[in-house]
Amino acid sequence: MTPITERPAKVAPGRVPSHWEGDLLKNARNGSAVGTLVERTTRLVILARMEGADATSARQGFTKKLRHVPPRCANP
Repeated sequence: MTPITERPAKVAPGRVPSHWEGDLLKNARNGSAVGTLVERTTRLVILARMEGADATSARQGFTKKLRHVPPRCANP
């Protein structure tokens, strides 16, 4: 993972399609989580429900949602 301050200039907003940014929102009370992905050129937002806040849950949640992404957002 690369901090936003260290990302290369070639991935600046709007320059190259199919660059995604992700984050995780976790509920402290019950452990549920929602993953977010934003395609930086089109601003397409994907929210993925996750069973937990671990890597396996993130992979499973995002995999389900990314199957339905329009081709113009998935490939440069």
